[in-house]
Amino acid sequence: MEGLKEQFSKLFDKKKTPTLSHCLGIYLSSEAAYICEIQKGGNKPSIKQMIKVPFSPSREPKEESLPSALKTQFFSDPGQLATLLRTAMDKTSWGSRQVVVSLAPQLSILRHFIMPKMERKFWKQSIPIEARKYIPVSLNDVTYDFQVRVLPPDPDGRVRMSVLFGVVHQKVLDSVKEMVEKLGLTLLSVEPAICSVGRFWEMISPEPASSAGSIWIHYDTSNTYLQISQQGVPLLSRELFSMGDMGGTDRRKVDLAGSLDFVKKQMPHVSFKSVCLTGVQLDTWKTSLAKESGLSVQALDVGKSLGLKSVEWVVLASVGAAWRCLTSPVLILDFVNLEKGSEEIMEGALVLWKVGFVIAGFYVFLSLFYWGQMFFYKRELQKVLQKSGAVQNFKGQTIDQIEVMVQEMRKRVDVLDYLFSESGATSQKMQQLADNIPDAVWIKKLDYTSNLNLSSNVIGGKRMEMDGLVLGADVAEAITIADGFKKKLEENEVFKRDFQRCDFSFSRANAGASGERGFSLSCGRKT
Repeated sequence: MEGLKEQFSKLFDKKKTPTLSHCLGIYLSSEAAYICEIQKGGNKPSIKQMIKVPFSPSREPKEESLPSALKTQFFSDPGQLATLLRTAMDKTSWGSRQVVVSLAPQLSILRHFIMPKMERKFWKQSIPIEARKYIPVSLNDVTYDFQVRVLPPDPDGRVRMSVLFGVVHQKVLDSVKEMVEKLGLTLLSVEPAICSVGRFWEMISPEPASSAGSIWIHYDTSNTYLQISQQGVPLLSRELFSMGDMGGTDRRKVDLAGSLDFVKKQMPHVSFKSVCLTGVQLDTWKTSLAKESGLSVQALDVGKSLGLKSVEWVVLASVGAAWRCLTSPVLILDFVNLEKGSEEIMEGALVLWKVGFVIAGFYVFLSLFYWGQMFFYKRELQKVLQKSGAVQNFKGQTIDQIEVMVQEMRKRVDVLDYLFSESGATSQKMQQLADNIPDAVWIKKLDYTSNLNLSSNVIGGKRMEMDGLVLGADVAEAITIADGFKKKLEENEVFKRDFQRCDFSFSRANAGASGERGFSLSCGRKT
């Protein structure tokens, strides 16, 4: 039943994001917005159009003392942002009104951490508490979502969970919703840009999906982005800034070895075989990175393969965001569609499923039982039909006539049962009579009758008549002996079933001097 519960967990974890053929993706930062429209073309997107909408430097937030995810001044006027985006979007036509928004790292926080495995019903309370160790903001004024995977046991046998935890300030999320609404678009999802880029990389990955880890490094003209993931889930993400020109050797060195060590301490079961590079000046860094890491390095020209004029990291984020609704996403983190199903709802559905399973099983059992019964009766009917003599008697008869015939047969069966049972009962009465007759009594004649009207099949009463002699020293003794014999018969259990009364009489004609007297005994039911 545990496997069943896991399946329900996966079912309830599904976000209500529709699968489309066209979709818009908007990467949103404090510096600019990148809007792209893509169409699904096989396993890869077809880029229909891409625009960049730069924002005025005056819109840069001033809240230097606050963590980046809490800098909400940029969204103080979502209506003005919507006006800027609408002005740019009105210059061309768009084939979709559905949009997924990807938030820059300055506007959202994404962390991955490991914690002991626990039952799903405790996730809602325990995971946010654990996340406070890794996220430097209060969770009171933010919206968060998380995605959980159960990991294989570690070398010590401990079973743990992999948690991807995302946070966005509630004001930022509300402003995004208002901005999209003013644009006349339908907001499908809001996610961190790291998830969007991770989805893009998994989409263009030359290696098939497996349990092995993936290493992606993206080079822009001013920044370097490192992401280590496993099965599409980011385990570690880093953004490295450079001072000055990125075209020379002044570029900061990516500490890939240190990053891999950190990930392997958390997840020792994950192995890494290669590194994939995207961005600009890939040939410059391919050789040096291969020497540093000792892994095979592949450089992917996504601009050529997808027809992108720009291969900046932010462009990949906008494409990856739109790709979410054109495929079945591995990363389902979403700040908008948080109704993954509460634990209570899931448990209730699971209970209903179990009850339904039991009821269905019961009806299946009944169906099989009645089917077997029908099969048995069918065989019996075939046996009866093979005996044509029994069937011929009912041919040409109506239902009422057949019913009368059946009732007559039942009466005859009752009579036969009575006759067969009566033979045994009569022998029992004779045995009791022989056991209870005194030595001084002789039976000269005995009549036993059981009235049966064969014409009406009515069973009548039973009677027993006997004549005999009783010998006593005198008449008084003879009468005493005969009366005792009568009482024994009346009290005998076998006689009492059919004879409730015995009448005794003496015959004076047979009286002798020695006390010998003739008697008559009649047994029957009370009248």
